[in-house]
Amino acid sequence: AYLHKGIPHYLMDFLPPTETYAAPQWRDAALKAINGIVKRKHLPIVVGGTGLYISSIIDNLQFPEVEPQPAYREALDQKPLRDLVSLLLILDPEALEFVDIKNKRRVIRALEVLTFSGKKFSELRKKGAPIVEPLQIGIARTHKDLYARIRVAIEKMVKQGLVKEIRALLKEDIPLSAPAMTAIGYKDFADYLLGKVTLQEAVEKLKKQTIQYAKRQWTWFKRDPRIHWVKSEEEGIEVVEEWLKY
Repeated sequence: AYLHKGIPHYLMDFLPPTETYAAPQWRDAALKAINGIVKRKHLPIVVGGTGLYISSIIDNLQFPEVEPQPAYREALDQKPLRDLVSLLLILDPEALEFVDIKNKRRVIRALEVLTFSGKKFSELRKKGAPIVEPLQIGIARTHKDLYARIRVAIEKMVKQGLVKEIRALLKEDIPLSAPAMTAIGYKDFADYLLGKVTLQEAVEKLKKQTIQYAKRQWTWFKRDPRIHWVKSEEEGIEVVEEWLKY
């Protein structure tokens, strides 16, 4: 953990850029951190982000026990994403309800599980018995406000050293296929550093991709009736105070 404004933060900046880290590993590490916080008589707060990772804790998702198959993944990675999505649609259409079809690694994983287990990915990924009783809060913003905030945040990231960070990774000979380099925008800024695009083109593409990702996040979370949507800090505090009474 590291301190930020006096508050310990966990599972941030803790992996080498070449290490693959999936939702089951994150869930186990997150639950370990949560249990430690509870034992110290504090209230853990999980902030996200990626719907699958949040759901892995809240819904105690049971992930398929299929080991990664590097050769299979490499073979599928050579194919266009649209072809992989079409194949998944044929073999396991129910999986498209929760697999991010814009994320090639997630689509490949679903096909990998199906191929090497002989069972559908949607059948193997089940919800387990609840292990936490959370209060879920979502910040409700208009699309116009959200997208404006994203654009400002990205400009700030660039000013604070995003390009420098990616340049350092390239100097360490971190391949573009490494997990860290598959994060939104990293490839585009790598292309800028390699002289393939301008800085402004890389920035604009990152803004566009992040807004598209935010749209997918919104689609995921708005389906969950357990989330309390608030429009202000004051409204959020009221919800929390009411929850703490019970």
